[in-house]
Amino acid sequence: MKSLRNILNWYSQNVISRWTIFAIDILLVAFTFWLSLLLVSDFQDFNTLGWFRVMEKSAVVLLLYAMSFLMFRSFVGIIRHTSVADATRILWANSGAATVLLALHTLTTLSSSAKVSPFNLTLSLILTHYLLLTFVMIWSRFMFKGLFNQFNNKERPRKRYLIYGAGSSGRMTLGVLLRETRSLNMVVAFLDDDDRMQNKSIEGVPVFSSAALSSDFLENRRIDELIVSIQNIEPRRKKAIVDLCLSRNIQVKVVPPLEHWINGELSLRQIAPVAIEELLQRDPINLSNPEVSRLVREKVVMVTGAAGSIGSELVQQLMHYDPAQLILVDQAETPLHDLQLNLTKRSLNTGQGSLHYYVADITDTKRMRQIIRKHRPQMIFHAAAYKHVPLMEENPMEAVRVNILGTSSLLHLAREYGVARFVMVSTDKAVNPTNVMGASKRMAEIIAQAMADAPGFEQTMDVVTTRFGNVLGSNGSVIPLFKRQLEAGGPITVTHPEITRYFMTIPEACQLVLEAATMGQGGEIYVFDMGDPVKIADLAHQMVRLSGLQPGKDIAIKYTGLRPGEKLYEELLAGEENTLPTHHPKILVARVRSSSYDQASDALGELRDALHSGDDYRLVSTLKKHIPEYISNNSRFNHLDKEQARSSTLTPNS
Repeated sequence: MKSLRNILNWYSQNVISRWTIFAIDILLVAFTFWLSLLLVSDFQDFNTLGWFRVMEKSAVVLLLYAMSFLMFRSFVGIIRHTSVADATRILWANSGAATVLLALHTLTTLSSSAKVSPFNLTLSLILTHYLLLTFVMIWSRFMFKGLFNQFNNKERPRKRYLIYGAGSSGRMTLGVLLRETRSLNMVVAFLDDDDRMQNKSIEGVPVFSSAALSSDFLENRRIDELIVSIQNIEPRRKKAIVDLCLSRNIQVKVVPPLEHWINGELSLRQIAPVAIEELLQRDPINLSNPEVSRLVREKVVMVTGAAGSIGSELVQQLMHYDPAQLILVDQAETPLHDLQLNLTKRSLNTGQGSLHYYVADITDTKRMRQIIRKHRPQMIFHAAAYKHVPLMEENPMEAVRVNILGTSSLLHLAREYGVARFVMVSTDKAVNPTNVMGASKRMAEIIAQAMADAPGFEQTMDVVTTRFGNVLGSNGSVIPLFKRQLEAGGPITVTHPEITRYFMTIPEACQLVLEAATMGQGGEIYVFDMGDPVKIADLAHQMVRLSGLQPGKDIAIKYTGLRPGEKLYEELLAGEENTLPTHHPKILVARVRSSSYDQASDALGELRDALHSGDDYRLVSTLKKHIPEYISNNSRFNHLDKEQARSSTLTPNS
């Protein structure tokens, strides 16, 4: 046994020469010929037949089979990878040699003088030898392949799979798993929603109803991994499957859509773990809204912040509705260049529209005036803004310059050049802000509302503000950060065990922005239904489990404390605000405290003066003056709230 193990160990690390295989095959020809000779002669002694005659006939048989082996190359396959194709080559080679022997047999039987010829073999001997040799050669190859696999499998990890979906994609997945050589894969069962597929089998693998999936089902079949191999599964159903599997430490992977397969072929590396975004997403996006089409079709549309997460998705969704021109503005050169490369692969639906890219800062009034005057946009989607809370807490001047003054400048230019509709993208951090970034966006909302009724302009402009929470996968969001930390081996950093956030996918957020743009008559703030808030710590734990690891064991979860300006819970509406429904179930109209154009102008003037002073504290204090609900949290500006509270207490008595 030890010797066999040593032989197999050597064999697993080396490939036997094809000439060695050829020599072994020749030996098998000789062995099976002599055995056949004994069988057809009722095991008579070779001496009775004559040893010389036996050797003559053996030489003829060996020569013919050797020539046939060389012609059909039956010996070139690697034994450990023997397949049906190798068996077919053996069959052809043996059939070729046997056919020649049968032809010689026919010729020699016609000549009485040739009956003693070494080429004269009986028909029974030729056929017996052919069948016996073919069986032995094919059996020996598969036997050695089996021994090799059995020996090698002891070193390979073993996995038991459950495939959800027994259609063509599921069958392809089965084939990919069985062809994998680095692990010993066993597909235990299929699950499928189609009644016609249930209670049947595919290549010996039984198909069960998807309703059979349960903890007991997984436990009884000792499932290690579940692969979702259907594309039209509902998000809620997928989430329920993942939650069930993760509760039993079973990894869940998904098969990508057919269009993502390489040359139409599925490979094992393409079967990837479920992304956390897939579990947080809700209804699929439908880009066939007739109201949006009427709003955008054959119009000149400008998008600021076009290279950002929201801006770039807005651009791609707008392209679907066939605008006459898309004016794409961003100050970030490289992301805008990447967007340009991506969009050059596509064209507007009619082929008549055009894309224009401008590297420009929205606070540069002269530059923005040139762009707007040249193209005369009829709609502006304003997504350009600074958004990182801790960074803006350290750089309040930039937050005010871009988020407030830049928005104000763009609004005035839009009114000046007759833009019909201005849509501003805001954030849930503008509600009861606890940081500079949120306060700057709240101030921008106030200015946008005031501009809807600004005097001195001939044409009216519908100004619409959309407010929503975090979007999955956006630049700088928590999920890409967690992914990078996970790839690096951890730890995953969470600021606080109880911190929660609202999440929405980028496509859904942009679709709702377009929907809201069709509703606004001027001055509204639209709030999106963000679903239920998600605890960030739970998100981190789930991402670790989705990767097949255990939080706290394989990947550490580290709590770092709240960052400057950060709060535990985001809100979509302030305490004094309420909402009204719209015809869209996910879009509400917020009733907020509004300011007149004169009040907004006065606030802008004070903010400009504070900005020019170069004093961060004066600037933030001015923001707090005009946004009384702005209370700093975990920030260097906390003392300003105490000073303002003290000042407001003393003022009535003065």
